[in-house]
This record gives sequence, C-alpha cells and structure tokens, in this order.
Amino acid sequence: MKREIAVYPDLAAASAAVAAIVVDLARDGPERPSLAISGGSTPSTLFGLLAGATATTPRLRELEVFFSDERAVPPDDPASNFALARRLWFAPAKYPPERIHRICGEVQPVDAAADRYDAELRGFFGGPPSPDRTGFDLALLGVGPDGHTASLFPGVSPRGGPDRWAVATPPGRVPPPLSRVTLTQAALATARTVVFVVAGAEKRAIVRRLLAPPAPGEEPLPAAEVRPRERLLWVLDVDAAGEVGDAPS
Repeated sequence: MKREIAVYPDLAAASAAVAAIVVDLARDGPERPSLAISGGSTPSTLFGLLAGATATTPRLRELEVFFSDERAVPPDDPASNFALARRLWFAPAKYPPERIHRICGEVQPVDAAADRYDAELRGFFGGPPSPDRTGFDLALLGVGPDGHTASLFPGVSPRGGPDRWAVATPPGRVPPPLSRVTLTQAALATARTVVFVVAGAEKRAIVRRLLAPPAPGEEPLPAAEVRPRERLLWVLDVDAAGEVGDAPS
C-alpha cells in the first residue's frame, strides 16, 4: 500500500481535487465502478461539484454508490448521510436510483439494518470481504476529532464477526447519540484506493497523530487501521495539515 499526502489551500480546492479523482474513476475505471462515500459536513462541497460535473461527464451516473455508514434514522431525517447526498448530488444530477445503495437506517432493530446492508454488499461483490476479494474501487472517508472513521469509534466494539461488510455499532462520543450501521475494517481493506478528506484547524491535532508512527503500546485509532489494497491518499486543507504537508509518504 502506498501512502500519499496532498495539501490544498482550502476545502474548496481539496474538494475539487477529490472530485477529479471520482470523475477519473467514472470515465476511465472498470465497467461497473464502485464508490463508497461518507457523511458529515466535509463532503458537502464535493457533492455539489459532482452534481455539476455530471453535465460534462455523463458516466458519473454509472458509478455504483455505497455509503460508509449511516445513522439509525429515516432517509429524510436531517441527520441522515443519504439525505445530504441526495439533496446536494443525487437529486440535482438526476442520479439513477438503482445505482444508489443506501443503508436503510430506518429499519429496526439496527442489527437488522446492518444485516440487510451486509447481504446487499455480499451480493454485489460476490461474497464476504477477504484479502483475496477486491471490493470498492474508491472509498472516500472522513476523520473525527477522536480518530474515528465511518462509524468505527475508538473503544467501541461493533457488533458482528470479522467476515462482515457491515455491522451495527452503538453511539460513539460524537453527537448525535444514535446507533449506526458502518462498514467494517475488513470491508474498507477491500478498497483499491481510500481517500481521507480532512479540513479545519480543529482536525490538526488528530491528523498529526494519525500520520505519525504509533507510540509504543498505544492502541491504534480506527482511522489509522484503514489499509486499502493499493493506495491511501490523505487530502488535507492547510488548516488541518499544519506541518504534516512535508511528511514523508
């Protein structure tokens, strides 16, 4: 796995760089390219760029879009990751609904929602995640100030076994305090490329920690444990990067 770090002046420039990666995947990737996206505030600019790029790259509508995680809420809830992506990307771009693989957070109990998403991913990729199985062509992830990614939180054990694509997890320390469904580390390890997109001075300390060698005896944070098959790219704005922009890859 190759690790790279790219630093941009602001979130807008960082989002444009990531949008170009997604467009390249749609235009030059495999016949049925797969993309996993995250929620939160950081992807908002990216989703708008992808909606606009559809006019010049119609193949963007051929991406099979999955979600890294979802809160246990209906799809029209303001806390829903799907609702954000639909409002800023899917609806403006008239995205084909059959290519959107949302997590049904409204299904209760949340373990049933996780089972449902796990089954969908098994069907799409042909079995459980494993070192011999390539899954997502590209996964776009964020990082929380505690080092979580997707809904994999430090000190919180997701329910389910190691052969799962998706599991239920209890609320972490980041609001809102809702149960969630998340991709597993095993699922993220199937990705050819993972891109972490991180912006804001409030993330500077955790970025520095995640990109530094772990201290002896220190339990690794979830974001530090992501190991894609081929490429790991950190896309940072200058506020999040601090002095790590010159760190070796």
